[in-house]
Amino acid sequence: MQKWTEDERKSDRDRLGFNLHQYVHEILIQHLRPLYKKAGGAEAGVQTIEDGASYHTSIYKEKYRKHLGIERMDWPSYSPDFNPIENVWLLFKTNYRKAVWERRRIPCSEKELIGLAQKVWEAVP
Repeated sequence: MQKWTEDERKSDRDRLGFNLHQYVHEILIQHLRPLYKKAGGAEAGVQTIEDGASYHTSIYKEKYRKHLGIERMDWPSYSPDFNPIENVWLLFKTNYRKAVWERRRIPCSEKELIGLAQKVWEAVP
């Protein structure tokens, strides 16, 4: 997916990044709908889960989702209590920053960054 150009700007508020039009036309219609149908769709009780990103909560997206027959699970606002992986990410980020600090330099290449991240991840209890 590429960022939109100035000529493709939909409004003055569009920051030319990922927006709801891209989500609907490049993700929801092209990818999510076929995957949803392949999984059995609403008839099989399949539901999607989306976070509170603006392109997930827009009226425009909801209209398309309902038109396409894609069911969405009600999901609470961000809460680590309801999403335990958030606690793991917090632990990983804390340990990663500590590892960088102990080295006294940040990784300078992709290979070095991935190596350090793997080392930190393997140490997560």
